[in-house]
Amino acid sequence: MAAENLSPAFVQTTFGQSQTGSFCSYQLTHTEANFSATTNIASIPRLNNSPPTELAYPRFPLSAMDTFVISDNLNDAEKALLRTLEVNENSFNSIESAMREQSNFDFWKNELK
Repeated sequence: MAAENLSPAFVQTTFGQSQTGSFCSYQLTHTEANFSATTNIASIPRLNNSPPTELAYPRFPLSAMDTFVISDNLNDAEKALLRTLEVNENSFNSIESAMREQSNFDFWKNELK
């Protein structure tokens, strides 16, 4: 049987029929999902990020999720320095609101030291 006598086979694709073996027969063939994907989003636990009190705006959007952990491999001077750098959200926002107008220049200068 000669190859010239064979009629080419066609495959149904998204854009009509395409000859078997052509790139369209592989790239554009009809595909159907063999599974149905469902997700129950109610089963995912939610993190309560609501602030404990009413916020005064504008405020820095800080969230105290975890406590600050100081590494054990630091010496006492380095640990003391890190403890002086810790600022909670309320004191940080009070410093920011006091410095917002910058009319009290001495306070602003002392805080930036």
